[in-house]
Amino acid sequence: MFQPARTLGFSTNIASTTKEQSRYEARTASPTTLYTSVQDEIPSEELKPLEQIELTNDKIAEMLEVTFIQACLQLATGYVDVLKLFLASASAGYDRAITIPQLIQMVADCPTNTANRDLSEQEIDLRSGWLVLSYLTLETIDRLEGKVELAELMIPNDMREEYGSIIEQKVRSNLGLPLEVGSEPSSPSDPQQAAIFSYNLKVISFTISNVEEARSANEKVPTIDEDGVGPPRPKIPGAY
Repeated sequence: MFQPARTLGFSTNIASTTKEQSRYEARTASPTTLYTSVQDEIPSEELKPLEQIELTNDKIAEMLEVTFIQACLQLATGYVDVLKLFLASASAGYDRAITIPQLIQMVADCPTNTANRDLSEQEIDLRSGWLVLSYLTLETIDRLEGKVELAELMIPNDMREEYGSIIEQKVRSNLGLPLEVGSEPSSPSDPQQAAIFSYNLKVISFTISNVEEARSANEKVPTIDEDGVGPPRPKIPGAY
């Protein structure tokens, strides 16, 4: 049975991620494509269209493997760009109905080794936990939005019991649905477990925001703002 990680098995000083480094932002995730771009200081005339990457199961596993360690390092510095790309990759696996055991095994079998070493048991558990939380969040969104048939993706029951109510409340709040009455989750007293709990809450929140951002990116709006240029914007007195 899958057990959520209880300790952080990596050191956040292995590498540093700074604001000046290239940032990766997940644009959309679907069963077959993922759009990404590197947000560097590039002159507008040199900007290239977003690259369309055709996804396979192996490509999804590779993207999860590559982004995991960097996502951990970024979280320690307050940035979440790579975590969102990790979660977009997990979403692609969910959309392709890859079960949790299959996905975890695919990532484990991936020949790419971003860390240049074998991951510790705690790191592997942490990565698996993030995948489970992403799937559970996506499943909750589908269920609360009225999707009739939900694929059986073998989400572990222990994670459902530990985080199911937390995810339910967050998704309901995001969808504007009535919240269920219950006690607020409390952070563990152990510092390492508290850090993992905090990261897990971020995984849930950014899985939800990834879905919203992907929908917004693909949404076709018949009317924009008054002048028909760009998205709606607040009126600034004296500006126009």
